[in-house]
Amino acid sequence: MKTIATLLVSLAAGLLPAAGLAQYGFTVDVPHQGAVADLVQLHSFHNTVTNTGSVADTYEVVIARDLPGDWIASLCEGTICYPPHLSVITFTLDPGEFTQLLVDITPLTDQGEGSASVTITSQGQPALSEQFAFTVLSSGLDVLLVDADGGLGYETYYQGALTAAGKTFGTWDRDLFGVLAAEELGGFGTIVYALGSGSAGLTPADLPALQDLLQAGGQVVVSGQNVVRDFCSAGGVHYSAANRLWFRNVLGVDYVLDDADDSTVSGVIGDPVAGGLALAINGGTGANDNTVQDEIAPVGPGAASLEYSPGRAAAVRASYGQGRSYVMGFGFEGISSDASRNDLLARIFTWMAQQVSGAPGPVSGLFVRTPVVAPNPFNPLTHLMFEVGGDTPVPGSVAIFDLRGRLVADLFSGAFYPGPQDLVWNGRDRNGRIAGGGLYLARIRVADQVRTVKLTLAK
Repeated sequence: MKTIATLLVSLAAGLLPAAGLAQYGFTVDVPHQGAVADLVQLHSFHNTVTNTGSVADTYEVVIARDLPGDWIASLCEGTICYPPHLSVITFTLDPGEFTQLLVDITPLTDQGEGSASVTITSQGQPALSEQFAFTVLSSGLDVLLVDADGGLGYETYYQGALTAAGKTFGTWDRDLFGVLAAEELGGFGTIVYALGSGSAGLTPADLPALQDLLQAGGQVVVSGQNVVRDFCSAGGVHYSAANRLWFRNVLGVDYVLDDADDSTVSGVIGDPVAGGLALAINGGTGANDNTVQDEIAPVGPGAASLEYSPGRAAAVRASYGQGRSYVMGFGFEGISSDASRNDLLARIFTWMAQQVSGAPGPVSGLFVRTPVVAPNPFNPLTHLMFEVGGDTPVPGSVAIFDLRGRLVADLFSGAFYPGPQDLVWNGRDRNGRIAGGGLYLARIRVADQVRTVKLTLAK
């Protein structure tokens, strides 16, 4: 994204001839505004500010933070990085000169979603101002909500139901942040796609990563009035024989017809998710947007869960590998009451949490005891103590980071056997040098579960 701010201003007499005009202007090139990052891993948003005016200008940059717990957000300009407590910086550019403006966000010990809003203002002409928001989601949240409704605000219906279900989640604004990389999708156990009446938030490029996620025991929920049509119907924006086959084999669903023209759905008798449910999908406190919903069909591993009428599927559930999926041919946001939305999503998650027949269940409860650091503060060494549950060895690692997310020391990488663990950090970095005094973070990873603890090296 590139924005341009330009304004002509008459220069004061004595500086230039009376007819002289100063042109103030600048552009800001913002390649991306969203990212997924592991705890204790700094993410830098690289932006370029260029003086496009005819005179030198000074720019004020103000950062406003909305961050969980102990997360850190800071600014770098050119080669200078400013401390996290500083909220206002300035720099000067000659005509045609540019500089790199970095917005650094580091998620520390708390899982969540954090943002930093940055405002850039010309001091030569304060009417010229641009504002951008940058967001980081920490990997390891229960759910990644992909908001792709075209800016209609329907994500709030999902957020309310996720909160009611007791899930930790982050929201990825597909229109603002762009396509999710495969490694970003892989940072979450459950992906929920809120697609409204389109399919722009789910692309063919996402399919291999989603297949890997399901194969490994992940969960995928898709809600959208035209998504199955767009992938599975000739003429659909994402249609190909390969994409249709993927939907059939992996999600267990195929397309029947558009504009189902129904305002209610009912659970299939005996269905483990929706059995006994009767839902209005328009009116009430819902978004009232279900006008072009798809009639879909279960195929292969799929089974009908909700129907518009007997034999006409509105939602299909399926198992693939060790994972499970739930595809709705209508907009979840249109369900007519908070209670009904909460109930349906809770039922979906309950079914998804059950073990797939013939596949090992997800590993849970691996941290039997909360990690403890003792002594803390310490000098010259300290112990990191925790206990691993289960009955088989699991892969894991322990590493020390500074507050900018830079790796200081690797304490362990290998297999943890069930039982108490006790690792020692001697206060030295990877090169054997004594680390500087101050606050550090130990990231303990056991299989796919992560805990982060603070430790202070006394001077």
